[in-house]
Amino acid sequence: MGRFYPVKVLQTQGDWLRVEDFEKHRAWVHRSLLGEVKAVVVKVEIANLRDQPGLSGRVVLKAKRYVSFAVLARQKDWLKVRHDDGEVGWLHRRLVWGRY
Repeated sequence: MGRFYPVKVLQTQGDWLRVEDFEKHRAWVHRSLLGEVKAVVVKVEIANLRDQPGLSGRVVLKAKRYVSFAVLARQKDWLKVRHDDGEVGWLHRRLVWGRY
């Protein structure tokens, strides 16, 4: 799990949030542990990160399931993302789960 792992907030109690990940795992976490960054996680076995939006873009990275990214921009069904290590590219939104 990377720094940009997305969760969905289900419930709040003061500074505590009940969250759920893309596999429906639920837990309580303190508000201070969550950020405001839009993020996604790969939900398929392998997702191709491309140098431009569209299938004609050159593959710059093959991301495995559970790899997370910060979302930088959106162009139609394509998301420009950044990995924890700085790698930037485009993913199709049907390959990921999260906030964008």
